[in-house]
Parts: sequence; structure tokens; C-alpha cells
Amino acid sequence: MRLLEDDVKKKVEDKLKNSDYVAIDTDCWTSRSGDGYMNINAHLIDPNWEQQSVTLCGKEVEERHTAENLADCHVNVSSEWNIDGKTTAIVRDNASNIVAATTSIPKVKGISCAAHTLNLSVKDALKNEVVSSLLQKCGDIVTFF
Repeated sequence: MRLLEDDVKKKVEDKLKNSDYVAIDTDCWTSRSGDGYMNINAHLIDPNWEQQSVTLCGKEVEERHTAENLADCHVNVSSEWNIDGKTTAIVRDNASNIVAATTSIPKVKGISCAAHTLNLSVKDALKNEVVSSLLQKCGDIVTFF
């Protein structure tokens, strides 16, 4: 089993080594049992101009999800995978802790995920009384027919 893991890690390292720039996406969450997790993915264009995406980290985070702890985790993962100075952007959700974490990492731009932001906007719009009333009426029409 260890040989397969080493082989996969070597392939990922080679992809990252052969790229000048890397973009990151990240997400943190807490399980129903209260355990915290973090996932970090890297996205790059290889020398053949093909998009590549790899998971660098999917792990339990035992510390609180403070901005400082999340920033440290990102810096450690970047160092572990030798992408210091190659990371141009970190795409993340709008939680204040990850926004502050990505802001504190030098030479890296934190970018809000468009899909996450759109989802939050739609959820807020659905709370509007006029919109929810209209949706109820549409649902009643669909149910009737």
C-alpha cells in the first residue's frame, strides 16, 4: 500500500514542480460529531497546456478554525508540496475566518467562490416574503396540474 501512496505523491509532486503558477481552493467544515476538517486542492496548467487538479490535503483539523490556524495550515501545506511562491490565488467561501486567513498570507490573493456567493444570494432572496409567496403559488399550480 505504501508503494502506491509514494507513487501517487511523486506524480503530484512532478505536476507541481513543472508548473510556474498554482491556484488553490479550500474548504473547512465541522462534522455532526464536532470534528473539524480542511480540504486543499491545487489547480494548474501543465506544460502541454492541459488543466490539472490535485488534492493536496484532506485532513482533520484538531485546532479551532481561527484565521491564524487556517493560515498556518495553508502555509504548511504549501511548504510541504514546495509551492511557496507559486500560489497566485486561494478560492474560498465567505466565512470571516478563512477570509482573514487568506488575507494574511503574503503574495496570495483570496477570492470568494462565485458559486458559494450566488448560493448565499439565492437563499437570502428566498427569505423575501414576495418571492416566497410567488414560489408557493407556482408550487400550488404545479400540484394542481
